[in-house]
Amino acid sequence: MNDVQGLVNKAQELKEKGDLNGALACYSDTFDLMIKEADEYARKQEGSIVDVGKVRTITPKFFEESKKYLKQDMTVAIISNNMGTLFARLGDEENARKMFEQAIDFTPDNREYFDPKIGLRELKK
Repeated sequence: MNDVQGLVNKAQELKEKGDLNGALACYSDTFDLMIKEADEYARKQEGSIVDVGKVRTITPKFFEESKKYLKQDMTVAIISNNMGTLFARLGDEENARKMFEQAIDFTPDNREYFDPKIGLRELKK
């Protein structure tokens, strides 16, 4: 998790310096790290990977557990929202929309996070 925080800090620093593409790259690297962590978690959950003969198969449970891991706190939702904001500032509305929707999807079920909803609404103007 320290690598994640370091990348988030670097992304924020780059954003403040006006290097939006650099900040976006840092957030993308952060997201990739979070996906890797989620996959490692899911892989350890019973029934997420099964051997059928000589073939190892990923089951739907793997994806459910991975998503559950990513939704355990606000980290992935915030990263996705920040990426959406950067895409919007760079004029890439399609990717901004995808990131805002992803932020909504990864918001923990017991939390409200209005920023990506606001971002989507701003794109529609």
